Amino acid sequence: MKLGLRGKLGIMMVCLYLASVGGLFISFVYYSSTVQHGDELENDQNALSEWIIAVVQEASTFLYDETAFKSYLTRQAEKDGLVVILMDNEGNETWRTGRTGKGLRVIVHNTILDNSQVVYRIKAESYIPYQKLFYGVGKRFPVGMGIFFLFITLSLSIFLNILVVRPLMALVRRMNQFASTGARTEENRSCQRDEIKLLETSFEDMVERIKNLTREQQDMLSAILHDINTPLTTILGYTERLVSGRILDEDKRQQAYRIINRKTQDIADISKQLADIADVVERGWMNDVQVVDAYMLFNELFAPYQEEWSGTDCKVSLRNVLSPGVKVSANIPSLRRVIANIMENTLRYGCSPLEIEADVSREGDFIVLRIEDNGPGVPEESLPFIFERFYQVDSSRSDSRTSHGLGLYICREIIYAHGGEIKAYLPPGGGLGISLKLSVYLT
Repeated sequence: MKLGLRGKLGIMMVCLYLASVGGLFISFVYYSSTVQHGDELENDQNALSEWIIAVVQEASTFLYDETAFKSYLTRQAEKDGLVVILMDNEGNETWRTGRTGKGLRVIVHNTILDNSQVVYRIKAESYIPYQKLFYGVGKRFPVGMGIFFLFITLSLSIFLNILVVRPLMALVRRMNQFASTGARTEENRSCQRDEIKLLETSFEDMVERIKNLTREQQDMLSAILHDINTPLTTILGYTERLVSGRILDEDKRQQAYRIINRKTQDIADISKQLADIADVVERGWMNDVQVVDAYMLFNELFAPYQEEWSGTDCKVSLRNVLSPGVKVSANIPSLRRVIANIMENTLRYGCSPLEIEADVSREGDFIVLRIEDNGPGVPEESLPFIFERFYQVDSSRSDSRTSHGLGLYICREIIYAHGGEIKAYLPPGGGLGISLKLSVYLT
């Protein structure tokens, strides 16, 4: 199981807690044992030995009177708060007097001799009170615990430096270099598999997105300059010839005016399409959404083209098999712009006579619109790219015709804003087909 940074820090804090408790216990045991071998223990042992000697000296007159001797020991034990035990030659307890106390027990053995003959084997016990014991521990305990926690703090600092601080500082250096130069460092990346690694991965993804965006902006700027410079060059050429009087024939002068007007319109079209792209980026196309009848909507969208292009060499037919009452949530002006861009694109590149067939149907929870023409079509390898900004097909579909590569891109962004799909395909009978898919509004 892979632990994240939070899990590692949690385990570290648990270990720190257990180490602290263990340190307290070990320190207590250690200093308790130190007290047992310290001055207090030695003093009590000496005092017990002196007490036994004093008792023997005072009881020397009735040492062989066992009853009198035991009575004397009882009085002295009760007086001094001791426990006195008599034992046989094998060390077995034969008699005891005094009350057992509470605390650390101190024991002294002694043998009473008379003319090298063992008279009694005696054992005396005293107790060091726990208050005195803890007092002895307390004098040394703060120093020991201070050293212990200093060690824990240093270990924790080193651990955090390796686990968190060092990889974060490396990431900060890489961010600073990218911010100042736009280039990434070759500094070794973290081998961890936790939140730090996720942060590094997110930074790398951000760098790639920024680079891609910068590259797209540069490509977009180059394409805009190219599309503007081309008609401007033509306009400047004809205006210079007109101003200098080099075009004397009236028919050629009128032709020059028409070319200038057409190229000026091309620049205006580019400006309008760029404004539409700015709308897509800044505010989107879904500000004024309405739930409308899909059958009526698509009839309304295609009606102008069926009326305006009737009587020309362009025929527009619509097959709408939607059931009345099927709803769709849409921004109607933006969908009208989608249809306009597709129809203008078809008209620009279509052949004569031009036939455009539109089919609207429902497929599951989606409304599908297919628009097909009988034009020259596009190469199959270009189909995935015709919705990209400034993409122009290098085929007969773009020869000698004005194309900026923005119309279908705007269509894609509008359909995506509706949560739909758009794609291009090659119909079996030739030409180019555009398929739109929008979700049915379900109440």
